[in-house]
Amino acid sequence: MLSGYFFPESEHVNSNQLTPMPDTTIPQHYTDQFDQNWQHLVQQGEGRIHSLVRQEAVKGKRKLLNFIGKSTARLITTRSGKTIPSNTPFAKRKLSLRAYDEVYHEDEWDEELLGEVSSPRSAVVESHAMAFQRAYDQAVIDASTGTAYVGEDGDEAVDLPSTQKVAVNYIHGGTGSNSGLTLAKIIKAKSILGVNEAAGQNNSKMLGSRLLFLVSQVQLDDLLVNVDQVSNSRYADVKALIEGEVDHFMGFHFIRTQLLSLDSSTDIRTCVAMTSDGVAFAANGKSTKFSVRDDLNETLQVRTKGRHGATRTEEEKVVEVPCDESP
Repeated sequence: MLSGYFFPESEHVNSNQLTPMPDTTIPQHYTDQFDQNWQHLVQQGEGRIHSLVRQEAVKGKRKLLNFIGKSTARLITTRSGKTIPSNTPFAKRKLSLRAYDEVYHEDEWDEELLGEVSSPRSAVVESHAMAFQRAYDQAVIDASTGTAYVGEDGDEAVDLPSTQKVAVNYIHGGTGSNSGLTLAKIIKAKSILGVNEAAGQNNSKMLGSRLLFLVSQVQLDDLLVNVDQVSNSRYADVKALIEGEVDHFMGFHFIRTQLLSLDSSTDIRTCVAMTSDGVAFAANGKSTKFSVRDDLNETLQVRTKGRHGATRTEEEKVVEVPCDESP
């Protein structure tokens, strides 16, 4: 029989009567091969920030952090005079934990119907872990410039004051046009922390803190544009920072993250300069549970849960640095 031709039944056919079959007949039977494994799409998979700030352990719903303020030594001007208490200030700040979860459902027939493709449940567990790492970092970012709660019961709201913010159009000695991250803004942020005695050498040694600067990729790009390759002695330092050879610049440990808030209407990114003890973070751990849901036709449920939270410890230890990302 001649391959690729159709022969009508009960008829004698000679070669002049052969009718070719459509050319697409064979390609229609081509098969697709599927990857047996599951690969994660690009994302921030590790926590970059939360492990660098002050760590707290919280049992229950919340914890009130205790702080003691600055005292002033009183000059004694009389002999055997009256003892006068200095009324050293004390304060409390609330650190609350909130519950989070991530849930995946796999139908009872999915594993069988996937054939040679493996079940994604292992990759799902990894995905949940990465989601929580990002959530931890996001909690620290939100707490750094968000509303903190103080007072005896931790119910008095405190916002970051304007004195702890660098203007988006700041230039040395005044203001100009909106700009991205510049050397002038970095110097100003460090100056604010220094004036507050938050960035002093003795203070850092005593508290074990260091200076952190949270930026996105655009701000790192801004720095390279901001320095002159020919005349600026900092060009090599900035280039090394952007290329990932170093992560320290001008006394700050730079941390790149795309989780920082971006106002889509103005293209202004809220970057943060702070001391590592300027934010307190707590997490009670996370756990992942596999369970068969009889109420959902024996669907396999993979659920990861945990509680975590963060709070700004002192306004003087955090500086908001807005950066314009407009072209």
